[in-house]
Amino acid sequence: MPALLKVIDFRRFWVATGVSTAGNGVSFVAIPLAATLTLNASALEMGLLSAAMWLPSLLLSAHMGALADRTGRGKAAMITADVVRAALLVGVWAAWYFDALTLVQLLATVFLLGVFSTLYAVHENTLFADLVSPDQYVAGQSLIHGAGSTASVAGSTAGGLLVSLVSAPVTLLLDAISFITSAGLLSRTRVRRRPVREDRRGDGGVAEGLRFIAHHSQIRTLVAVTATTNTFEMMFSALVVLFLTEQLHLSPAMIGLASGLAAVGGVLGSVATSPVAARIGLGGALCAGVLLSTVPLAATPLIGTLTAVLVASLVAGFGGVVQDISVGTMFTAMVPDDVRARVRGAFMTVSFGARPAGALLGGVVATLTSLTTALTIAAVGGACAVVWLVRSPVRAFRVPR
Repeated sequence: MPALLKVIDFRRFWVATGVSTAGNGVSFVAIPLAATLTLNASALEMGLLSAAMWLPSLLLSAHMGALADRTGRGKAAMITADVVRAALLVGVWAAWYFDALTLVQLLATVFLLGVFSTLYAVHENTLFADLVSPDQYVAGQSLIHGAGSTASVAGSTAGGLLVSLVSAPVTLLLDAISFITSAGLLSRTRVRRRPVREDRRGDGGVAEGLRFIAHHSQIRTLVAVTATTNTFEMMFSALVVLFLTEQLHLSPAMIGLASGLAAVGGVLGSVATSPVAARIGLGGALCAGVLLSTVPLAATPLIGTLTAVLVASLVAGFGGVVQDISVGTMFTAMVPDDVRARVRGAFMTVSFGARPAGALLGGVVATLTSLTTALTIAAVGGACAVVWLVRSPVRAFRVPR
């Protein structure tokens, strides 16, 4: 057993984040299928649905980060986020059960899911730093992302199978159990109480995270890389379910399998990142992750076969987790404890805030051209994120000792 997993509080945190990620994996498959199969959503409406999920990252991340640093109540915030997300999923099922589910309600629900997912994500890195010493950051990030990828295998695959068996709304009802389980595990995790910071500027401290990023060249590069990949990967993900159902005529189970293979690739990526980073540095691993997570996606629209979709999902999942671990480790190593949540919030405002723009862009481009064209542009555009790394000192970043 890895040394960190022998620590019971980290183990509870690790399992909780994995279970929560499994819930996200089910929702990632079931919500778009509810829109397409139950409500017959168009390409533009699918873009709006994805944008609604990520809009809170743009609007609220910096403010939530400032609140987290001031209160030091990260665990309570994450538990609240899990409980509310479970309630929202139950609400979708109830509306469907009484034949009252509409696209407007689904959009509102997805927006609120985004609000509380943002709350969860802002605090997650802070709790991680509370539980893990700096010399274990790479090992800890690999465990977290490995568990997340494994959970996504189960979540995405189960989501597709359950939609085939019991419908998308019932799948979302069952998905609520994952968030309740995560909340229960977090409630039993002991973490040190973070010191409460006095706000000396009267602005809630929101600007502090943005100022830190503005004056830290390597963090600025990480923001630029993730914002670029998030824009185009969200453009891709907002449309791919529609492409797979309408043009390739894949069943929900096959779509779940494709998502599951992406998560299998993520598991492999979590295992490979540490030795790769030790050999070529985290900066080199980040470059490889960016290219591997984006370029293979072009095979889905250009080749358009089930084999191409599955292979592209596997490789892109591998690259995506390599990128995530590299960015997460660099961020944790570079940012001081006393501003970590504020900088995390500001980071998410820009990088995750780019996702609704990408989703809307995908819907518009697909409406004006075609799904194939829009998905190809998304794959190529995401690969362009590596340009930010060409002359950046981030490329030479090594694993902290």
